[in-house]
Amino acid sequence: MINSEKENKVINLFKKRKTMTVLELSKLMGCSVPTIRKRLTNWQVYTSYNKNCRYYVMPEIPEFNEKGLWNYKGIRFSRFGTLKQTVIQLIKTSENGLSAAEIGALVGLNPRSFMRQFRDLAEIQREKIEGKYVYFSAIKTKYTIQKEKRETAISKKSLHLPSDSEATLILVDIIKHPDTTIKEIVRRLRRKKIAVNEKIIINLLDFHKITLKKTPDINL
Repeated sequence: MINSEKENKVINLFKKRKTMTVLELSKLMGCSVPTIRKRLTNWQVYTSYNKNCRYYVMPEIPEFNEKGLWNYKGIRFSRFGTLKQTVIQLIKTSENGLSAAEIGALVGLNPRSFMRQFRDLAEIQREKIEGKYVYFSAIKTKYTIQKEKRETAISKKSLHLPSDSEATLILVDIIKHPDTTIKEIVRRLRRKKIAVNEKIIINLLDFHKITLKKTPDINL
């Protein structure tokens, strides 16, 4: 029988250390591993999805990022629970699907060590794009949006388009100066330390089917 005073002391130490294993907690509490596992359930702890799921953390300790992930000294935790649950959630909520490499970068693990289990799951689907598998949500409406955004990103890359932030600045400049030329846009943006060239602006205009009112004076 573990008295409440001892349990509170162990909990405080657990919070101070941030992460601990079952064996460490068992020694501190002076009880069996099965008893500690019951306590962990009662405490609603998070379990690490790496390090063989050996580490635990009290629910109020993790500082999860916008993806619901927390890394503490190489020990990784997820708001969604297991690695499998986490990867499924990351795929389903991604803007344009995720490749194995992108998933690995997010969770901090080599994708070769775990991606095989995601080949045939009802919640997600995968398809080969440019020679690599990309994973999407299995929900049709979400899949369509993700796939379109993935294809758009690929098109932008092949066309050498500006970044989203640069594109916004270019379009805003055109709105402010409707009778401008491309050379004038380049000059104004470079004064603002935005390094764009004429070819990139032309690609952006072509991509969005925008025609300047004034015939641009360009020398490509």
